[in-house]
Amino acid sequence: KHLQQYYSLKMRGSKPLSANTVNKHHGLIATALKFAVTQDAILKSPADKVSPPRARIKEKSAYSPDQLLALYNAVNGDRLEIVVKLAGYLGMRREEICGLRWDNVDIDRRIIRICEVMTSAGSKIVIKPPKTKTSIRTLSFPEDVLTVLLREKQTQVENKAFFKNDYQDGGYVVQWPDGRPYRPNYLSELFTGFIIKHGFPKIVLHDLRHSCATFARHEGVPTHLFDKSHSEIVEKVSDAISDAGK
Repeated sequence: KHLQQYYSLKMRGSKPLSANTVNKHHGLIATALKFAVTQDAILKSPADKVSPPRARIKEKSAYSPDQLLALYNAVNGDRLEIVVKLAGYLGMRREEICGLRWDNVDIDRRIIRICEVMTSAGSKIVIKPPKTKTSIRTLSFPEDVLTVLLREKQTQVENKAFFKNDYQDGGYVVQWPDGRPYRPNYLSELFTGFIIKHGFPKIVLHDLRHSCATFARHEGVPTHLFDKSHSEIVEKVSDAISDAGK
């Protein structure tokens, strides 16, 4: 009874949570109570008698080549430019973008190695390996991304000289002027604000990855090869966006 009331309160209170979020609460509670049963702290798990709210499957959104080109033009020169282009051209996740270091960027060969991600737990930043083996991968990048990377690298050299001893050099590609890394959630908030301000169709930052994958599928690259055939994907995405601008 207490659990059912708790779920109802979370969904209908002054600051209601989504069904998906409450489902996560239920999963955590059920795991804890199941462990209590194995430790003989309780005989049965009350969570087994509860009906959690049904999670809703979100529809994936994606931009067309025309829309993505318009976004690239709008974001040109903005601090979000490098984030948007890493996500749109390369299909990188926000945690991968935040955790990307210059050590894993090969400018000469035009490749990026994804070998660690950044997440946050409260006020603490956590650096860890990607969740799955397939997420550890090598990505090639086009001329447009090369230009942005070189510009960012030069900007960081200037910032380092300006801040001197106050510069926190973590080696991150995407960072504040004083060297501090961005939190993944903050990047998402910045992106959402930019989209709204400039009147673009509403999507979230992760949807730029969906846009990249959508282009790849339309051009005949199978979804299961999304990471393995990345050079081919980048070429086709770049061509599609270039054609949209002609």
